[in-house]
Amino acid sequence: SQTLRKVFPTPNLDEHLERLQGAKMFTTLDLASGYLQVPLSESAKEKTAFITPSESGQFERMVFGLVNAPYEFSRLMQRVLHPLKDKVAMWYLDDILVPSTSIPDMLNRLQQVLEALKGAKLTLKLSKCYFGYPEVAYLGFMLSEKGVRPGDQKIMAVKAFPKPVNKHEVRRCCF
Repeated sequence: SQTLRKVFPTPNLDEHLERLQGAKMFTTLDLASGYLQVPLSESAKEKTAFITPSESGQFERMVFGLVNAPYEFSRLMQRVLHPLKDKVAMWYLDDILVPSTSIPDMLNRLQQVLEALKGAKLTLKLSKCYFGYPEVAYLGFMLSEKGVRPGDQKIMAVKAFPKPVNKHEVRRCCF
């Protein structure tokens, strides 16, 4: 049998970033081993069964590499954070952004997000969370009160492109 690949609508990144108007500080939150926090149903566990020369087993929790893991994880995050969408926080998979206009605003928004995550029994990796920064990296971009700009890794990747040396390479690169 074959697993049907499910697709969950991903947020439009441009719309996502346009909602940052007026933000002066940013909090980014990252879930600790995001997929591994999601228990598998009994029927899903059976589909992860494996055999080694000395034993057999099956996964109890969602792992990277499962065909529909991104779909199921996106559905979970939508269910947990949807009431906060657009007004309090935005997210892409396990990366959560909380833009704020002031410290009291940040604390209020952060409390709402943390309560939602706690209610779903989802935990954060504190070493990858940044609270109330004037500039943060998020989804490959640098966000600040001044706006959005490409992150350093994106800039380095473009600079590392090989220079075209003939008209065919120029056409392939630019048209």
